[in-house]
Amino acid sequence: MSFDDINRRRIASFMFGLGVALPAFGAAQITMTTLGAGTVNSADQKNLSGGSVTCVFTQTAHTGSPSSTMSIQGKDPGGSGLYYTLITSAAISSDNAPTAVAAGKGVQAVTNVSSSLPVPTAWRAAITVAGSATPIITGTVGCVVN
Repeated sequence: MSFDDINRRRIASFMFGLGVALPAFGAAQITMTTLGAGTVNSADQKNLSGGSVTCVFTQTAHTGSPSSTMSIQGKDPGGSGLYYTLITSAAISSDNAPTAVAAGKGVQAVTNVSSSLPVPTAWRAAITVAGSATPIITGTVGCVVN
């Protein structure tokens, strides 16, 4: 099996705030039990094939008036340990309305939807919750390396 095949089949499940990896099949999944205002990042994911990444965020419940965004971030391959944003979604405020973003070489760039920037070997998904009236959300993010 090639590295490309292994990477395409690599699946991990993450619980926001715990960074615990659990084997699974399908896509990297991040589950948020309750997330208030602020940003939460997944653990680092691997892109051994250099393929594009697609992430889908579904906010399943909320209180207050949230305005959430989802980002795909690359880790600086130069060794600084810092992250840079490849793509950020438009603001999300509705429940049960899946929102997708994608990044990678060969992907057509569309504002707040997709980026043609290549995804480095190490990357992560991030959810930022803002808004008013003490916003709290529950939801999931599923990502796959194409």
